[in-house]
Amino acid sequence: MKKIALLIITVFTLFSCAKKKQETSITVYAAASTLEFTNDIAEAFEKKSGIKVLINSASSGTLARQIESGASVDIFISASQKWANYLVEKKMTTEDHCSSPMKNSLVLIAPNSEDSVVEEIAPTQILDKLDGGRLAIGDPDHVPAGKYAKEALISLDIYDTLKDHLLPTQNVRAALNVVEMKECNLGIVYLTDAKKSKKVSIVYSFVDSLHNPIKYATAIIDSSNQNATAFYDFFNSSTADSLMNVYGFIKNE
Repeated sequence: MKKIALLIITVFTLFSCAKKKQETSITVYAAASTLEFTNDIAEAFEKKSGIKVLINSASSGTLARQIESGASVDIFISASQKWANYLVEKKMTTEDHCSSPMKNSLVLIAPNSEDSVVEEIAPTQILDKLDGGRLAIGDPDHVPAGKYAKEALISLDIYDTLKDHLLPTQNVRAALNVVEMKECNLGIVYLTDAKKSKKVSIVYSFVDSLHNPIKYATAIIDSSNQNATAFYDFFNSSTADSLMNVYGFIKNE
């Protein structure tokens, strides 16, 4: 009898601990290009609410697939509305639980030089500047930044010239990293990524009309979790708006 009572107490204790953990933490899946921004918002949210925010970061497509496969997630932050819409179609969230709080832009970057000023270049000079190397971009088939980059190169009528000289990466941060390490002479990343790095310079800024609008999306995956809803609202608050300016994002009106 004592063993049964002890078992009941143990199970109840484990259940209570699990429930308490659920009530005091949320899990956020955030696109790689939003990591530092999301970290800062999470920190501010934690101070205000006491709710711990656990962040997993990767490319938007990878995260969306993980959510579709059943990953335990409360909030999804995507670098493209495409992947938020994808989860709506898969009934993992609803349009009422999605928003587009901010925008970004694309830039061409080059490694900083210790002995000379990094000069701006024209798109038609990209192939020559690669000097036999490759142009780093997010994989256009899976990474929003890569998809936008491909659209821009097509609009400039230089994609066919460059397509055999591309280095597709698993996310936009990987594209930034290979340029920082001087493994590639050039790369295409978001303005926000370029601004955070002291190892690269912007050598060309792509006009927004060259590609589809770079609109980010946030989505509540677990709408039954009130803490998730609270974080979603906080992400769309004036506090988040102030941090957008710090990181170079543009508020989507």
